[in-house]
Amino acid sequence: VSQLLAHSDEFVYRDHSSPWSVVARNIKLTMEKREQYGGDVSFTGGTVQIADFKPMTADMTATYELDGGYVHLTHIDLTMDGFTSKLTGEVDLLNWPEQTYRILESNIELPPMKEVFFAEDNFAVTGEASFTGEWHLFDGGRELTGDFESDDATLNDFKFPGINGALLW
Repeated sequence: VSQLLAHSDEFVYRDHSSPWSVVARNIKLTMEKREQYGGDVSFTGGTVQIADFKPMTADMTATYELDGGYVHLTHIDLTMDGFTSKLTGEVDLLNWPEQTYRILESNIELPPMKEVFFAEDNFAVTGEASFTGEWHLFDGGRELTGDFESDDATLNDFKFPGINGALLW
């Protein structure tokens, strides 16, 4: 095959061991034969659900290259409720669910994140934050690591200028 175009489809990923899921809607996928196969993929109107937290809408565009059983995601733009991220990634199809995504830049709006993860809790946040790190999915688990910072975060009336730290989740 020298070129493939697929569109208007849906992909659902459900992790039943720790309930989270991704539904990618309105998928557009192109694949071309170059030195190796590769192309573009995008979806709009998707959702990401993490455990019992509020689902987030999701849109994504990416470029990829295939190398045997590996998918090299050379550029990913991901937009979800409250944040936009630029990533790269590797998916090992022969050792599913082995995947690693490098979060090169993530800009986070804190109020929408509060509404997703702490919707029932009575507190208010304002401000924006940034995050860089890595999201690793593997057989038996997942791990998010990285660094965050915010120049203007507030929790209720308490200001936290210049806050930063590391995350392991």
